[in-house]
Amino acid sequence: MFPSLPERHPPWPASVTIAAGQIYNGYITTTTLITSGNFNKHRISAQKQVLYRQIQPLLEAISQQEPALQDWIAQVCAILLELLEELDRTSDTGPYMLSFYILCYNDVKYRGKEASIPVKPYTLVRTGKRGRPAKKIHYEALEWAATCNMSQTAIARLFGVNQNLLAEQMKEAGFPTDQDRYTDIRENDLDDLVREVVSARPDTGLAYLTGQLRAQYKLRVKRWRLKESLRKVDQTGTAIRRQALTKKPRGQ
Repeated sequence: MFPSLPERHPPWPASVTIAAGQIYNGYITTTTLITSGNFNKHRISAQKQVLYRQIQPLLEAISQQEPALQDWIAQVCAILLELLEELDRTSDTGPYMLSFYILCYNDVKYRGKEASIPVKPYTLVRTGKRGRPAKKIHYEALEWAATCNMSQTAIARLFGVNQNLLAEQMKEAGFPTDQDRYTDIRENDLDDLVREVVSARPDTGLAYLTGQLRAQYKLRVKRWRLKESLRKVDQTGTAIRRQALTKKPRGQ
């Protein structure tokens, strides 16, 4: 049975409720297709694309906006995986299954629990030589890694491969790596931009600064560089924020 959104006061945002309704509609149409017995390959392919291109982005958006719904998302992902496995009996699933495997894995694994669904987005290549067989990561997995918001270290851990291997194969496939995503900007120029952002908003913190540089200047700078620059430019503000994070003794 498809799970309903858990009740909450105040209610969930309207966008979340609407998205949940659209996800349920995708579940109904997929179930109807399976029970109809009409396994036309074009209908099956079209329904898989609905789940992959429409339903999955909604689940990812809800996961980012409402962390409290992780349990609900994990249940929905498990149900959709079962439907995809049912459709897979008549045609090749390709990247669709992998995407939902990864999404379900994220919702379970990164809450400190063991994943109930194995994720192996690679193929073992045996060359006949001594040593362990090489791991060839699937193209669709590399494509997903290039577009998601996770760090390359987390993706490598998720895939079960070495980080250097992941970076090497992403580069061979023509996808940007973590190193390619960061902007090459000189220290003095970065300090000037940080100073400009702080002057416009004195209570600027690291999160706001990161978002402002990406939105206004299209810059992606490593976190440790932003921390150093913010500490130099706004030492007083840094001290104030540090005090706000310090736990006060009881009675004060």
